[in-house]
Amino acid sequence: MRRKAEVMQLVDGKLFDDDWYERTDLLPPAFAAASGYCVVVWTAVDDPSGEHIPPTLVGPFESADLATRTADGLR
Repeated sequence: MRRKAEVMQLVDGKLFDDDWYERTDLLPPAFAAASGYCVVVWTAVDDPSGEHIPPTLVGPFESADLATRTADGLR
């Protein structure tokens, strides 16, 4: 099993990646959190059914540095 962890910024209930592309579609329904930084974790599973596995969100964190250290620990 492989994992990919990426830090994204949460601003006014919207999630943005490093290129400021909005990724709010990754947020679970009724997600409510203060602005900050989230770690988005995808788990790569070899699933022959092709079923989509949604990412897990960790956070929000107050600083990008803390979110980055958390993401490094999850990789």
